[in-house]
Amino acid sequence: MWKNQWLQSKRAGATITLGTYVAFFDDLTDAFKEEEQVQNALHKLHNLRQTKNMLVEELNTEFRLLVGRAGLTWPTTAVFYFYILFLFPQTPPSWLGHMVGS
Repeated sequence: MWKNQWLQSKRAGATITLGTYVAFFDDLTDAFKEEEQVQNALHKLHNLRQTKNMLVEELNTEFRLLVGRAGLTWPTTAVFYFYILFLFPQTPPSWLGHMVGS
């Protein structure tokens, strides 16, 4: 189904203009991108915790990837908030709520 829709979008009269491989790849990536990427990344950031077998480097890498997917930049208050949350998952510092205005 998606193939037919994509081909129809490339049809100009009786000919089909497919373009370059890069353009095809970009179209394909756009067609199947995650719809709620920012919201999902924020949710994953909020729930990010270090597991028993996870190295700190892996945790930091996952954190940075999720920050990028959420469209956040470092350093900002929101990113700092998420970082502190996953450092202190059970009892976030009391000053944290005052810092972000909650």
